[in-house]
Amino acid sequence: MPRDLDLGDRKKPLEQLGVDLLGHATIVGLVKDVLPETQAGLLVASRPCSLTA
Repeated sequence: MPRDLDLGDRKKPLEQLGVDLLGHATIVGLVKDVLPETQAGLLVASRPCSLTA
């Protein structure tokens, strides 16, 4: 895990971790399908969400 992840911008840490945007969008869609709307929103909106991917 890189120690210099820039969590201020969602796209940057995804690139640093080698996660493509389509893959991330797929994971976000799965999270929204599985979790209640409130919990999914909190997870997706959190800065470390890209680490979940």
